[in-house]
Amino acid sequence: RKMAEEAFTLGNEEFVKENWKAALEHFSRAADLNPAKSEYALHKAAAMCKLGTYSQAVAVCDLVLQKESKNPKAYLRKGMALVSSGDLSQARQVLEAGQALDASNKAFASWLKKCGDAPLPAVATNSNVAQHDAELGALLAAHGGQGYAVVETVVEYLSRNSSMLRLSSAPEMLASLAVKYSSASPSVASAVAAPGAAGGSSGGGGGGGMRNLP
Repeated sequence: RKMAEEAFTLGNEEFVKENWKAALEHFSRAADLNPAKSEYALHKAAAMCKLGTYSQAVAVCDLVLQKESKNPKAYLRKGMALVSSGDLSQARQVLEAGQALDASNKAFASWLKKCGDAPLPAVATNSNVAQHDAELGALLAAHGGQGYAVVETVVEYLSRNSSMLRLSSAPEMLASLAVKYSSASPSVASAVAAPGAAGGSSGGGGGGGMRNLP
């Protein structure tokens, strides 16, 4: 660990001197010697960005996020790399996720401005769709067959166990899902868009959290 810290210190010295290649070598050594310390890896990613190897920097940040899914600095560094590479849509999504974890860090707002009005990236096909019908059927039955109540219960659960609803784009994402599935099934449209159909029923939300969403 002492050797890792020494390599990290040397990396910082070279970074200040704008010797990016030398800094990367030292940061990489520090990360290899102590992979448990994410700070070393994120400084490695910073040096990679300075050298223009943005995809490698993103990959390093992803490795950190695999171990520390709520590390706002990893989201910030990844978002910065994505902005620099020109992938503004993906950058926006990443930076918003990080900002939801640490709203006090003004760097998120600064880098989000660089994204402009870039749209959110297309959502990848969800391979889990229709794979949990038995469990979801039981959940629907437990809510008296009221689709809206099920949706509210799920959204309330996400509010406690995921950062998704803290994203500024959360209403947009929820609305896109409603449009996607309401066009395929009128019954889904009524469950999502017409709370009155649920008879005012509230799921596990205990306060109508879904109704307050834009």
